[in-house]
Amino acid sequence: MFYRIKNWDWPLIIRLFVAGIFTWIAIAFHDWTPALFGLTIAATAIYASLRKKGCGYEKSGA
Repeated sequence: MFYRIKNWDWPLIIRLFVAGIFTWIAIAFHDWTPALFGLTIAATAIYASLRKKGCGYEKSGA
């Protein structure tokens, strides 16, 4: 069980969860601003996951 959880892409999961919340808010309130923000977060999350660059992926050199 721990081995499976350890291999998950946690930054991607968290970012997609946040994007889903913004999309849910957009649907509930019929507003485009959170929808666009949620789509931006989702696109950034997928791009960062494919490139393995950005916050949550790079090791610190210190």
